[in-house]
Amino acid sequence: MKQQKRLPKKMPNKSTKNDKIEFAGGDRCVYCGNSVNGNDTVIAKARVKTRSFPVCGLSCKEAAESYVENDKRLKKYMYLLILASAACILISSLSAGMSFLMNIGVVIAGAAFVFLPYPISMFETFQHTPIRRVVAVCRVIGVILISVGVIFMLYI
Repeated sequence: MKQQKRLPKKMPNKSTKNDKIEFAGGDRCVYCGNSVNGNDTVIAKARVKTRSFPVCGLSCKEAAESYVENDKRLKKYMYLLILASAACILISSLSAGMSFLMNIGVVIAGAAFVFLPYPISMFETFQHTPIRRVVAVCRVIGVILISVGVIFMLYI
């Protein structure tokens, strides 16, 4: 008796209604915050290929997409640095005479905000607070934390 070859099962068609790119809408550029005209709107794709956001021009589109790519790669390092900072602060608060370690933790948190300004986890936030403003606020907070940490290290 001859054995027949088994044919592989056909895979279902992967195209579903969820494959469409969903436009988040909004009347402001997600990168700079300027208003966008409905006719001249350029679309920037987010980390998930099915989301897109309005931007006011090609330079903002490139900057927004670059931010999203860097966010995808570097956000975990920011969170790890903040976790390390919290661990330093916790250990120093439980041990007597370890204020130097607490100041190191504050400086680490500041460095995380200055060099890795990726605190936002939902990109819809950028419709209300543009990327450029988020980066500026993160860096200001980081500089303040680093300054406070260094000042207390020098005077304590």
